[in-house]
Amino acid sequence: MKICILALSIMIQFGLVRGDDEIRIGVVLPLTGHTSNFGTEALKGINLAIENANAAGGVKNCRLKLIVKDNAGDPATTSVVVSEMIYEQQALAIIGPVISTNSAAAAAVAQQAETPLILPTATDPYITEIGEYICRICITDPLQSKALAEFTRKYLKSDRIAVVYEKGSRYSENLAQFYLMRLEDMGGKVIFAEGFAGDAKNLLEQVDEALRQKPDLLFAPVYYPEAAAIINHLAESGSSITMLGGDGWESPELFRLSGSNIKPGNVFISSHFSLQYSRETGSSFASDFQRSYGDLPNAVSALGYDAVGVLLDALRRATVLDKNGLQQALVSTTDFNGVTGKISINEKRDVVKGVYILKALEGRFALETNISNF
Repeated sequence: MKICILALSIMIQFGLVRGDDEIRIGVVLPLTGHTSNFGTEALKGINLAIENANAAGGVKNCRLKLIVKDNAGDPATTSVVVSEMIYEQQALAIIGPVISTNSAAAAAVAQQAETPLILPTATDPYITEIGEYICRICITDPLQSKALAEFTRKYLKSDRIAVVYEKGSRYSENLAQFYLMRLEDMGGKVIFAEGFAGDAKNLLEQVDEALRQKPDLLFAPVYYPEAAAIINHLAESGSSITMLGGDGWESPELFRLSGSNIKPGNVFISSHFSLQYSRETGSSFASDFQRSYGDLPNAVSALGYDAVGVLLDALRRATVLDKNGLQQALVSTTDFNGVTGKISINEKRDVVKGVYILKALEGRFALETNISNF
């Protein structure tokens, strides 16, 4: 039997092998619940990356084994399943979750257990402050908000801007707050900025109130179910206002839920991924993904794929194949060629890269521009 670079006894101590030289990687995602589409899309990218790596021989003669857990989009469940993966199933590292509130719960457990946690889509800027074992590969809320404000002023040249956000959602509140701050710095005129609480009825009432102020742009930093409700409502009311969203809008479900109500060139979002960029760099990711799943990848799938890629790169560079050695390799990641762009991890364990602005066109999102001049 081939043995990895460390003695078998040490590897067992750190949960690296289970008799067949495997490296165990935990994955916690919402596979059921309100944002389950994010979870299932991320898992596609993760599975594809793991399958490719194992087909190429794994890492340091070790196969990679995923331990996948559904957190149902719930922070309390997240804490439980992350603990199980670390203490009972001996995962060397954890990937996920995809929502910031759940990611904060996972980060608290992982940090206490000194287990590396790689966040593929958690954009809350404060999560990585939980500890040195927490890092992310996605752009943060402040970064994408600044990019959206730049796009609003320099590309769309909007002068009357309305903002509707969800109260109690750190994601929604953060995006709105940082967007408004950047717009103010750039001399933008916000004529309406209010939060809604509760169900879709309250959301749409807030949208109607915003429209009465006659804005030329509506920014709604919400997730795709709420975004679809807004799009459908505006279509029913006959409004042709330009709509702007964050990365929470990017899901195939948005087009399924809204269909022809999405007018080409009328909806713009910030994103972590551009299919066009991926193809231009010669990556086989999109074709591999389509061959495996029958669909083209979106940003969540791409970030799941890159989360594995960054982890594998760190495993290969780690001089000691344990949790501490892996953590040190992760935080020194520099210019990793991911499908979402070149990935470097800075001193705050946040990613350094630009922001893609996408527009909705005929059932998909296409690249509009890339903003990196912050």
